Amino acid sequence: MRETHDELGHLDVKTLRLLATILETASVTRTAERLSISQPAASRALERLRRALRDPVLVRTRKGYGLTSTATSLVPRVAEMLATIETVFARVPFDPASAARVFHVASTDYGAFTVIADVAPRFAAEAPRAQIDVSPFDGDTLRKVESGELDVALYADIDLPSDFHFRNLFVDTYACIMRSGHPLAKKMPLKKMIKEFSHYPQAVMMYTEGNRLVPDGVLSGMGVDAPIAFRTPHFMSAPWMIAHTDVVMCVPLRIARRMAGVANLFVLPLPASSALFSYRIIWHERTHRDPAGQWLRRLVRESCGAEA
Repeated sequence: MRETHDELGHLDVKTLRLLATILETASVTRTAERLSISQPAASRALERLRRALRDPVLVRTRKGYGLTSTATSLVPRVAEMLATIETVFARVPFDPASAARVFHVASTDYGAFTVIADVAPRFAAEAPRAQIDVSPFDGDTLRKVESGELDVALYADIDLPSDFHFRNLFVDTYACIMRSGHPLAKKMPLKKMIKEFSHYPQAVMMYTEGNRLVPDGVLSGMGVDAPIAFRTPHFMSAPWMIAHTDVVMCVPLRIARRMAGVANLFVLPLPASSALFSYRIIWHERTHRDPAGQWLRRLVRESCGAEA
């Protein structure tokens, strides 16, 4: 048994394919021709196979060479082994139409509002049996992406550890929103706007930073010094906070325009130089070549109008 194990250590897939060809052709010459190798190389490989199998494999007959009974018994087994190996290394295509897969996505409230909402129609149409499971973006998100617990994450332009990938989906700026009848519901020069905004209470968005929530500081960074009436991490609560009050709020422009579609709000875009950010899709090297992950990321990019 020791000799057989030593010989097996020198065998590989190429030798196994050569054995399959010999079993089919019963000829070293035709095997060498079919595999585009020299006849001496084929003969040497056959000798290694003979030692490993403890069988001559080919024997001379009156009509040339033929397989031994042991070699004949190997035909279906070798074919099955090669088929199994090819299956292991074959790239399995992903068919969204038939896939019953759950995609795990971490997102901020902003990402759910601006990205996943746009992805939903195509996702439902192309993958009717699949599911997107959204969880909050928090301090443990990147670890979960790295471990494979999450397929992708949606977040702003932060520094990422090595072996992470990202693609920018779009760049957003900011706007102030208020009820349509608000005294400030008109376009005005930036300096005047800052002065006037300081006279009205604010609602402030809270964003995830690690494991804590931090306030958005766009207006305060512009010099607006106004009392804070509300703080919230949920964009969809904002329209009803301000629709019937004099409270003003600073939110990303994409969100502001959508809010104006569900409530009677006035949207005042801020100068792009005031603040802007990139929003991106993030994934790890472990899923970089996964066909299902590639399909999802392409769907997200296309739904957001990002370049391929």
